[in-house]
Amino acid sequence: MVNIMKKKDVAKSLGISCPTVDRWSDETRQGLNDFPLAFTQRGRRQLWTADAIEEWIERRQATAQPPVVASATRRMKAATKEQKWRQEATEKAMERHGLNRNPK
Repeated sequence: MVNIMKKKDVAKSLGISCPTVDRWSDETRQGLNDFPLAFTQRGRRQLWTADAIEEWIERRQATAQPPVVASATRRMKAATKEQKWRQEATEKAMERHGLNRNPK
């Protein structure tokens, strides 16, 4: 019989928070780490098999990998890119509405 784990169970077993599980899952989908992907039950709840989590832990212990985190450089680049995109979007919206952010 397959043992199914909810997000809070995964977080508790790994000693992390639920938002960290979400972040690791997002990073896996982006190809930044190898955390097991969840499956959903009727498109709602994220679920993992206990075997997948255990295999992931064993794999990490066997290779002595550091904790799963995107590199600081990668996170900084992503944040800078998002900040630039938000700034450009704001400027375009203000221009579209005839507003000038820095009147002369």
